Amino acid sequence: MEHPRRDLSPALFRGRELTHWLTMIFLLVVLGMIIFRARDAGTSQWPAEDRQSFRQDENRVAAGSQEPAQSVPAGTSAASSVGPTDEDPEEADAAREQFEAISDRQPLAPEEMPAYWRLMKWSNNQSFGQMQRRAKRDVLYTQLWEQPEKYRGALIELRLHLQRALSHAAPENSADVKTVYEAWGWTDESKSLPYLVVFSERPPQMPLGPDIRENVTFVGYFLKTMAYEASDKPRAAPLLIGRVRWQASRAGGSSAADQRGLFWWTLLGGGLVLLVGVGAWIYRRRVARAAALHPTTFVGEDGYKDWLRDIQESPPDDASERW
Repeated sequence: MEHPRRDLSPALFRGRELTHWLTMIFLLVVLGMIIFRARDAGTSQWPAEDRQSFRQDENRVAAGSQEPAQSVPAGTSAASSVGPTDEDPEEADAAREQFEAISDRQPLAPEEMPAYWRLMKWSNNQSFGQMQRRAKRDVLYTQLWEQPEKYRGALIELRLHLQRALSHAAPENSADVKTVYEAWGWTDESKSLPYLVVFSERPPQMPLGPDIRENVTFVGYFLKTMAYEASDKPRAAPLLIGRVRWQASRAGGSSAADQRGLFWWTLLGGGLVLLVGVGAWIYRRRVARAAALHPTTFVGEDGYKDWLRDIQESPPDDASERW
């Protein structure tokens, strides 16, 4: 009597089904990480009141508009400031004389510091709103790079994606500034080309560090294109001095280092899931193969007993047949 062979493979996964399931799980983990990274890149949002004006600014830049800076409404000019600004003719004339010592695409030199601190003083003598109302919003990165002398001292607004922000103790200066903050970031228009912005008043809770990911609105005066040493070769970036407005991101302003850590923990978790699944699959395969070698797999338990009984009842005639 023939007995059908028992199927000892797992009931849930047969053949290549386990491989397909594990592949799907791993792809889902990878997809989740991609979605998380994409969401993180877009979590930092501008304030609601700024987003519409930012889109209008982008449209003007795309159309090549050279719209002049907005004028200050009556009663909000230099008269409401706490000190002299660029709206004072004497201050403007003194700044133009100091600008003659500026050298573009060179490091910041001592002879350029009087102009540097004058722009810092102008910024501190005005509110962010006063500066923003008069600022140009259609100045391109290439314009500052190719015609820096044309925009020297111009009041410009930037929407920056900051990657680095540090603080330094300021030397004795005419603006009476004790701490200087410098931040590096890029705009949607400049892409990977960075701006260097300097300010003396940091918004509360705005994070600092060599590796951050924050969105800010900056309004300041353009001084020069300043040279700096990069990892690959010497470069230069537009240097502006002014004020910054920071808006916390919905993700809580987490740094890029924190995001990288979460990325690797997620990748590790996906790898562990894959490893456990492969180990379980290998174990089941070995159990199935070991069971396949037992006689009961082919003839069944009853057939195996009959086979043993036949051997015992019909021993071989001599030792040669036994061996």
